[in-house]
Amino acid sequence: MHDRDLPNVEGSRWRPTLRRMAAEETVPDSGCSRITAGVDRTLAEGSADVDVVIEYSLPAEPADGPVPTAMSTRCRGVVDFGSDRATLTSDYTSLMLDGSVRYQAIPGGRWTHQAGRAGQWDSAHPRWALEVLRAGCRSAEPVSGPDVVAELDRDRAADLTPQGLSPDWQTLRASTTFDDAGRLHRVEITMTGSARPDAWMSIAAEFTGFNQAAAQIDVPADSVDLADYLGPGSLGQ
Repeated sequence: MHDRDLPNVEGSRWRPTLRRMAAEETVPDSGCSRITAGVDRTLAEGSADVDVVIEYSLPAEPADGPVPTAMSTRCRGVVDFGSDRATLTSDYTSLMLDGSVRYQAIPGGRWTHQAGRAGQWDSAHPRWALEVLRAGCRSAEPVSGPDVVAELDRDRAADLTPQGLSPDWQTLRASTTFDDAGRLHRVEITMTGSARPDAWMSIAAEFTGFNQAAAQIDVPADSVDLADYLGPGSLGQ
């Protein structure tokens, strides 16, 4: 309810009361405003060192046991927030991420590329966790100081992901750690299944060494489309 919706009666003694009623009808803060502010402050930096850890347990694996090495991948690198680029290296491969485009090293010093549409990020891109957190936040509860846990909107998260999300992942939650400057130090997105609650996947991005200066990240000048590299039908085409 707004003043413009009320009868235009000057000097009405009911107007202050109606204004108070309108204020009381305002939708309460879901807790997501703290997350939005934290993401904005993080993206306002020039660059940062980053660790991205991807872990998952498939339905065939025991959820309460240790995650096998093959099902846990840690990438380290640098993200430049201004250009929306990141370079990441793991024990197995190297990635260059340029907005919605993912470049991956292949034997022979070559690269493949796979592109989404504008406004999407590969889940390995540090920006993905930030945007899923910001756009997908439905509610957030404090856990310690400025840190919060959040319930996320699955459809919004899927829309931000070039490959979408597996139908196995129906419930999404996030845990966050903020630094003293209000930036996101760590974001972990956890996805669980509905049919098999022992199936889960988590993607964590940890930002360290924030720098106001930009990081120079050059994407490969020559690369081959991933679908062409893998062959017809390899990506469900």
